[in-house]
Amino acid sequence: MGVTFDRSVRIAGYRPSTFKSSLRAYLRTRSRASFIDLKSVFPLRRDGAIVYEECLDRGLIDAASGEITDAGQVVAGAKVLTRTPLAKARRVMEEFLGRVEQFNGDPDAVSRVDQVWLFGSLMRDEANVGDIDLAITRSRDTRFDGDLDGQVDQAKKLIAKFKDAPQYWAWPWDRIDWLFRRAIFGVRRHPLLAGAQEGTSDLISLGWIYLCPKAVIPLTRSLQLLRA
Repeated sequence: MGVTFDRSVRIAGYRPSTFKSSLRAYLRTRSRASFIDLKSVFPLRRDGAIVYEECLDRGLIDAASGEITDAGQVVAGAKVLTRTPLAKARRVMEEFLGRVEQFNGDPDAVSRVDQVWLFGSLMRDEANVGDIDLAITRSRDTRFDGDLDGQVDQAKKLIAKFKDAPQYWAWPWDRIDWLFRRAIFGVRRHPLLAGAQEGTSDLISLGWIYLCPKAVIPLTRSLQLLRA
């Protein structure tokens, strides 16, 4: 997980992308002078000085050590997006869930979606959504329990039907992963689903699962939204 900034947001009068780009450059140089003189980001040197001071004041760079803080790391990795109206985001979510249901109902599929967790702005019904925050857990189909070779062989047969599938695979189980993602995200993953993650490790680190053990979204159209 990370943080998403609306393109209209300003921090001390500067775009979030200015902070993101300058912090990413600072990660390479660790140089205050290089930060301030970053011509690809700042039209004037004074802009660099202002943003550097803002990074200190806002705790993005530690004043004592000069190191980028955890908060600074988050901003450096942030996404800057145009936010999407709630109604459109809901349609994208419904389409995604439709593909999940279709995938789970496919008798030839080699894996299954077990849980979908929804969090973030769509869960909160905010008027505009940056992206759809999802965590997805899956497992192999029960007919392949204890039979990875059989699962891979079936995946090879399914892959043969897709002309756009990769021709070379680093690992046999990469085919299983490709089929899974193709099924639930489609030929091209919708930009709103770019942040969807497999597994719940990030949610566990934030304590979500332990706080809300019964709040997993069931795979039905009548969603029971996850709420903290």
